Amino acid sequence: MIFNNLPTDFRVKVRYYMNYVYDNKKKYKLEEDDVLLMLNDSLKIELTVHLNGKLLNDTTLFKSFEVGFLSQLTFVIKKRIFVIDEVVFNEGDKGESLFYI
Repeated sequence: MIFNNLPTDFRVKVRYYMNYVYDNKKKYKLEEDDVLLMLNDSLKIELTVHLNGKLLNDTTLFKSFEVGFLSQLTFVIKKRIFVIDEVVFNEGDKGESLFYI
């Protein structure tokens, strides 16, 4: 990246991201999306409900919601990875997502 004259701060962000991805690959071997692509529809649904449902159940913010709403929410949640100092959104941006960090 140095040879392409990329800014130092950008190279650091890429390095942090790649380290994070590498560490998680060592720990989990496969990404969730990779596993989901290999499963049939029934197993995809069950895995999605299990993983995202656990996340919702373990989060204080969602404890007051009804089970039906949380069940629907499990299919909407998307895992996103951001690097240190990456801008997720700016003040005044139109809200299209809810970020739980």
